[in-house]
Amino acid sequence: MGSRYKFSVDISVKNRAVTGSCIMVTAHRVEGDIKFLVDCGIYQGEEGYEEKNYAKFDFKPENLDFLLITHVHADHSGRVPLLFKRGFYQKAYCTEDTYSLLKYALPDDAKIIGINAKRNNVKPLYDDNDVDCALRRTESKPFEETFEPHEGVKVTFFKNAHLIGATTILVQISSYSNEDINLLFLGDYNTKNMFFDVAELPDWVRDLPLHVICESTYGHVDSKDVRVPVFQDNISKWVNMGKKTIVIPTLSLGRYQEIAYVLKEMQNKKLLSPSIPIRFDGCLAIKYTNAYKNILHISPEKKDFMPFNSSFVTERADVIGYRDQQIIVTTSGGGNFGPAPDYVNAFIERKDAGFHFTSYLWEESLGRNMLEAEKGSFVQVGSVLKKIVADVATTSEYSGHATRDQLLDFLKTLKNIRSLEVTHGEPDVREAFGQYCKRNLDLHDVVITGTGYTIRLNTYGIVKTVPEKPLII
Repeated sequence: MGSRYKFSVDISVKNRAVTGSCIMVTAHRVEGDIKFLVDCGIYQGEEGYEEKNYAKFDFKPENLDFLLITHVHADHSGRVPLLFKRGFYQKAYCTEDTYSLLKYALPDDAKIIGINAKRNNVKPLYDDNDVDCALRRTESKPFEETFEPHEGVKVTFFKNAHLIGATTILVQISSYSNEDINLLFLGDYNTKNMFFDVAELPDWVRDLPLHVICESTYGHVDSKDVRVPVFQDNISKWVNMGKKTIVIPTLSLGRYQEIAYVLKEMQNKKLLSPSIPIRFDGCLAIKYTNAYKNILHISPEKKDFMPFNSSFVTERADVIGYRDQQIIVTTSGGGNFGPAPDYVNAFIERKDAGFHFTSYLWEESLGRNMLEAEKGSFVQVGSVLKKIVADVATTSEYSGHATRDQLLDFLKTLKNIRSLEVTHGEPDVREAFGQYCKRNLDLHDVVITGTGYTIRLNTYGIVKTVPEKPLII
C-alpha cells in the first residue's frame, strides 16, 4: 500500500448497511501511525445480525489509540463494551449529554443481550462488568472545545440535530512539514430538533479543506416526499371518531419525548382534549424522559414538555383494562420489543382501537407486518395469530435523519470538499446518493463505502482503494 512515511489516512467502513456503525481510521505519519475508531455499534435486524455481532473484529482492539462516539443509539455505541472486553484499553470520547445517556443505554443493552443469550444458549456478548469498564474509560467533552486525544490529532464536537448529545466530529490530523488532513464525520445527521437549536458550522470549519464522511440513510428521497405531516390529523380524527384506545409505539430516546411534546401542543391548539388520559410506558424511555427534564442540555423553555393529564405506567394490566378513551405511548418503535407487543395483543382485534407508528418500520418488524396486511387478515404477535381489526397508520415526519436535499444543502455550505465518502445507508441507497452528489456538486472524488474496500486519502483527495480481508465469523 505504498510507503508508510508518506502522510496519508486510511478509512475503512466496517458496516455494509445501516446498523453496526464502525469506521476504522489509520493515519500514516513519519512520527508513527495512529489508529482510532468512530463508533462501535451493534447490528440490529438485518440479515445475519447475530453472527455479525459475535464475529471477531478484523482489527486488534488493543492497537487502537482512542475511540470517538457520535451518539448513544445502539447501532453506534452498542458494541463499545465488547471492544473493551476484547482488549481495547485506551479512552473513548463523546459529548456530555451522550455520556449521561450511555449510563442508561449500555446497562439496558447488556440486560437485553443477556436475556437473548440465555434464550439461545450462548455466552452473552458482554455483561455489566464490561459496561462498567467502558463507562470508566469514557470521557465527555463539551461542544466546540477542541481537544487532543493523541499527539498529532485535534478533535472538535459540533452539535447535531439527530438526537440530544449527537455530534458531527471534526478530526484534524497533522504530520511534520505537511498540510493537515481534515476529516468531517457527520454521524447520523439532521438539521432540526424540537428540543434544542443547532447553529451552522463556524466559518473556520467550512473554510477548511475537508474529507467528508456522510450518512445516506434517506439519500434516495427528498423531504417533500417523506415528511408529509399526518400524525396530528390522524390522532385528532381517531379521537373524534370515538376510538377508545390509541397506541403509539415509538423509539425510547428522542422520538418518545418528541411525541410527548407534540401531544401537548395538540392540547394547546385544542386538537386534543386534556381530559383524555395519556399513559407513557417503557422503563428505559421513562428514564430517558426524566433525564430530558432534569439532566440534559435542552432549551429551558422545552423542559416542561409532558402533556396534561399524563402519567407513567406502573400497572400495565390496569391500562389494558381501562374502558374509557385513552392514549398510550409505548416502546418499541417497530412494535417488536418492550411493552408494545402486550398492547398489540390486547387491542389489535378491537374496532375501537388504533395503532400509530412514528418510526422507520424495518422489513419483518411487527409494525411493518401490521401496516401492510389487509384488515381482517392475520398477523403473528410472538407465536400467536391475531386478526387485524384496529386501524393502523404510520408517519415519517419525525425522522431523525436528513433527506438527500437537506444533506445536499449542508454539503454546499462546505467550501472546499476534497472527497466525499458515502456511508450509513442500504447499499443501493449509498450508490444512489453518491450519484446524486456527483451530479449536483462539483466533486472529483466520491466514494461508496461499505463495499469491502479501504480508502486511502492524502491532503488533496483519494490516493487509492484497496480490497479488505473478509470478516471472520
